[in-house]
Amino acid sequence: MSEADEKRRVFVTGMGLLSPIGRTADDVWQRWAGGRCPAGPVKRFDATNLPTRIATEIPDFSPRKELKSGRLARLLRPGEDFGYLAAAAAISDAGLDRESINGPRSGIAIGCRKEGPKVENFFSAIKASLTEAGEMDHQKFIDDGIKLIPPQTIVEGLPNACMYYIAHEYVLQGINYNFLALGSGGAMALGESLRAIRRGEADLMLAGGYDSWVNWVYLAQLSNRRLLSRNNDHPQKAHRPFDSNRDGSVAGEGACLMILEDADSAVRRGASVYGELQGYGSATGVPHEDLAACTRVLTGCIRQALADAGCGPEEIDFVHLSGDATPGGDAVETRATMEALGRHGTQIPATTLKSATGHLGNASGSMELAMMFEAMKRQTILPIVNLEDPDPVLPLSFVTSPMEGLELRRGLLLNRGWPSHYTALVVGRAGG
Repeated sequence: MSEADEKRRVFVTGMGLLSPIGRTADDVWQRWAGGRCPAGPVKRFDATNLPTRIATEIPDFSPRKELKSGRLARLLRPGEDFGYLAAAAAISDAGLDRESINGPRSGIAIGCRKEGPKVENFFSAIKASLTEAGEMDHQKFIDDGIKLIPPQTIVEGLPNACMYYIAHEYVLQGINYNFLALGSGGAMALGESLRAIRRGEADLMLAGGYDSWVNWVYLAQLSNRRLLSRNNDHPQKAHRPFDSNRDGSVAGEGACLMILEDADSAVRRGASVYGELQGYGSATGVPHEDLAACTRVLTGCIRQALADAGCGPEEIDFVHLSGDATPGGDAVETRATMEALGRHGTQIPATTLKSATGHLGNASGSMELAMMFEAMKRQTILPIVNLEDPDPVLPLSFVTSPMEGLELRRGLLLNRGWPSHYTALVVGRAGG
């Protein structure tokens, strides 16, 4: 037996998701197939003075209506509320509940990025600390201002707060990971959960990511770093990965969490299976401005995932690219795919979901994995939305129209976080 054969197999047996284009895998697939991105002017706040004023927002979402606890709705920050609901949906979808979960053998791995506490929590404290001239008096802040800061402010600012609420609700008492990242955390959570189950540290993991980039600070920061598109006049066409006219992502929000199980345990309880995680690689390109160095790093990351899965390039049937639509990012992953997969890399169908949903931050990797399982179930690859003029220096076989009737057994998922954090996952269809 090879080393790969001896590893514990890991199945995905449940998923829960929220996105700007749907709350089930079927809904997201159908909207992706429609070929239209829902991006538009930001509705949640006034973005008039920002270079980027567009986003993809989850429609008709009210935390106070959807969360069972009003206190929880007050404590959770945007993005965390999506994660809490996605966790509940994933556990239910897997046919589990808190009574049936073996707490010490069940863990949690979450990728997220925390906005921090509400800034308005500090307004009264700052006002009470000002002198008559309007200057900050630090002693007045210590004596009078600090006691006006609401006590929940500390909890609101903790990046692992939502992970705690989820673990507490469903008695996930085992191994736990909190990945704080800018875009790659969800994929990292899945990969490290795969490793945790293989090592025998857990039989079950709740893993994935949640995020919301639809806030003033994120839009300002990411736009000023030229990571977001400034095509405010044509928001639905703004996110155009691998296109000659690409200029960055459209900020989005969402959550996708999955139940990962040891295959033997899943089979014993008769669980339904979406697919299998087979291999994982991760790497960081430093310095991120050196595109050649980043390409070498991502190439090694892909090879690591293939070796972990015990498969060769010719056994990969399709690639799901990260597709953040930045000039450098798209170039790096295109060239790394070609280097890692060899001649097969230029022939294999390559697609990405991001231009249909916007960039969902740390939820991207797990959401895209859900769509890979959907593709393998339907034996169909959907095209890249908004790819109208493929960049000729990026010679991959980008999918520009639906490809149906395929034999999709195994796929490669690439995920890129900023500035240059990379993950690669090899995944297989249900039933092998």
